[in-house]
Amino acid sequence: MANLPQLPPNPPGLSRRGDEYCLVEIIYIDNSTATFMLNAGIGLAKYLQTELEQRGSVLLRNNTDAMVIVKDQLRSLTMRTVTN
Repeated sequence: MANLPQLPPNPPGLSRRGDEYCLVEIIYIDNSTATFMLNAGIGLAKYLQTELEQRGSVLLRNNTDAMVIVKDQLRSLTMRTVTN
């Protein structure tokens, strides 16, 4: 077992336990909306903000889906905890 590669550290707020979920609501500049179930805690919000500022986009993913959000198309992003 000592030869197994180490997983990289998770960004703050990301849960490896798999028992934290947030509902992310995205509102785009054209007023269209999207929602995404994120397998992470709301502590990830600061990391997402930093990624958007530095890279201009952010990738949201869970066990079955992925979504790329582009900063130039984003009006707002909110996160709500759906598990305790």
